[in-house]
Amino acid sequence: MRSKRGLILIGGAVLVVILLVILLISASSNPDGFPPYAAALNFSRAVGVGDNAAASAELSAAAVQWAGINCPDGIASCLGRLADPEWGDLISVVFRRAAPDGANAYDVELIATYEQGVGFSGICIYNRVEKQPDNTWKVAGWAGWIHCADPLSRDMERNPEAPNRVNLSGLADVPIPSATLAPTETPLPTETPLPTPTPNPAALSAAVQFIEAVGREDNLAVQRLLHPLLREWVATNCPQGQIATCLNVLIPDEWGAFVSAIVSGTEDAFGGWNIDVVAQYEQGLGQVGMCVFVRVQPLEDRYLINGWAGWISCTDGRAQNLIGNPEAPNAAP
Repeated sequence: MRSKRGLILIGGAVLVVILLVILLISASSNPDGFPPYAAALNFSRAVGVGDNAAASAELSAAAVQWAGINCPDGIASCLGRLADPEWGDLISVVFRRAAPDGANAYDVELIATYEQGVGFSGICIYNRVEKQPDNTWKVAGWAGWIHCADPLSRDMERNPEAPNRVNLSGLADVPIPSATLAPTETPLPTETPLPTPTPNPAALSAAVQFIEAVGREDNLAVQRLLHPLLREWVATNCPQGQIATCLNVLIPDEWGAFVSAIVSGTEDAFGGWNIDVVAQYEQGLGQVGMCVFVRVQPLEDRYLINGWAGWISCTDGRAQNLIGNPEAPNAAP
């Protein structure tokens, strides 16, 4: 029989886990109000608009030193060159997901949207955020600024070969010569070539247009984007073929109105493409993003939707592996 002390310890551990889960869900619901996530958002937004002062204010002491050596024209100007000029101006940077690394650090993933070109479909950014001695949270590393369709955008927090990677984790108030910063770091390029391979732009556009049409509850527009192979599924599962109305049932009313959709990842699928899309809604968990996987297949001169799964908050653990997951929620067909 367990001792009373042992049961108390087990109960306390369970309570700590529950509180941590509640904290992370709450933080993900309002990332701008949670200091570790806000630091990453503020930093990457400042980089996107070229605001050197605002970006520098979010850096750890070691990162400030690194910027002084490697970016004499300012950290935002320096990192801003990672975005291809053809993408146009930055539109937004949104929180995608994060994971704690102990009590004093978070690995944060963000998605940026630019005006046009491949950047419009989603640019993946990773920020390492660490708690400082004065209890503030500062950015101590980063990677990415590449299209989310690029396989190198996966696992940037753990991959030492992640593009544009700088990791100053745990360093503070020490000399940082640029030549000996870290043997695995990738130097900042003056230009970033468009990643390859990427899907046909028409395939990306079809996936985004599908999510947008569902978000607007435009049944006719959705029907025009569906592959003929899906017609039987729609006839069976959605009364009178009202597919957009049918799928909107999966979206909580408290999220508010649909705002936008961007591509967050792709995978070649035997002539078609499996595409991960993040949709934003007005409020609540929707601010973090709703994750959807869409399968697109070519038919004559068009790309049409031939399956999907998800329609869940990106903070849901099941959203991290929608492509190829046989147990992905809300799958069709």
